[in-house]
Amino acid sequence: MKYYYSVETEFLHDNKTYGIKIYADGNLVEYISDVCCEERAIRELCDRLTEEALDPEQIYDVLDDLLSELYDL
Repeated sequence: MKYYYSVETEFLHDNKTYGIKIYADGNLVEYISDVCCEERAIRELCDRLTEEALDPEQIYDVLDDLLSELYDL
């Protein structure tokens, strides 16, 4: 079964990083904290996550790719 994912970002004021919440059909499936780059870059990369329906197993491959790109910026 494939799901459409949604992404929410939050600015963590205490350490000036971002948190990324990933939802599948409204349920939180992953939270990534301490992402340190511009919010625009996070948003552009996470938009790719929401472009198509993915299997639950595929989400972690996509996340690995996105996080490696974020930390290369």
